[in-house]
Amino acid sequence: MRYLLFSFLPLLFFWSCTNNTTPSNSATPTATSTDTKQMMPQQQAEAVLNAFQTGDTAPLRSIHPTQYKQHDLAVADGVDGLRQAIEASAAVKPTVKVLRTFQDGDFVFTQTLTKYADTTELSFDVFRFADGLIVEHWDNAVRFPTPKNEADLETFVGKVLPVTDRDKTEENRALVNRLAKEVLLDPDYERFIQFMDPDQYTEHNPYIQEGLLTYMAELAKEDSSFTPTRIHKVLADGDYVLLITERESERMPLALYDLFRIAGGKVVEHWNILSPVPARDKWKNHNGAFGF
Repeated sequence: MRYLLFSFLPLLFFWSCTNNTTPSNSATPTATSTDTKQMMPQQQAEAVLNAFQTGDTAPLRSIHPTQYKQHDLAVADGVDGLRQAIEASAAVKPTVKVLRTFQDGDFVFTQTLTKYADTTELSFDVFRFADGLIVEHWDNAVRFPTPKNEADLETFVGKVLPVTDRDKTEENRALVNRLAKEVLLDPDYERFIQFMDPDQYTEHNPYIQEGLLTYMAELAKEDSSFTPTRIHKVLADGDYVLLITERESERMPLALYDLFRIAGGKVVEHWNILSPVPARDKWKNHNGAFGF
């Protein structure tokens, strides 16, 4: 089955084709590399991501020198592995824009848009902090040919809004937990309609924004080969919730990241990235793609 709503087939195609920071959801401005140690966790995470454009390794002061664990399987473990990744990225001169930044306890999670010469990458990153330093990192990304029309790219991104309803963080986390268990793991895609507001809902897969409910009904009749089989983490900050799941499969294991915006107890906006987990002989570290 084409795993959609939550991980759509066109992203598999994009995967195979393989700054200027916008206002984030943190209240304080982005600090410069010279005062990294005085940054708040959200700012530290943004500084590390922006380093992939600038090549500035000063933000590595936010990384724990001995405890840092890397879960991006294309990057070597530890601070040296991250430094190598930053230098390799900066050499091709991408443009990095951190779109959204959130915090859930010791975790900061972000959504970033990176433009290369002729391709664009959308990614989710998750950083775990301990004693003011980053000690662990996960991510999921998809790269695709840059749309010729800027409006088409905006369809993937949506309007960047500040976090609201922080008093409803746990309520919204519970809603997405129920959605994952009752709609995805079951699976029963027709039940998704019970969790969404059809009058406000925006799907940031531009291929299926029209005729969503009809499409969902069709999905319910198809094979479930792309549905997740395990929930790893549900991170929440006010009206935004990031669901991290896995498709355990010998044929094609998948990492699935879904970001939801909730309003009035219903899902009103959704972004997602699906990517295959590489075979073990391709891993540059041995930490696995999950391990939350």
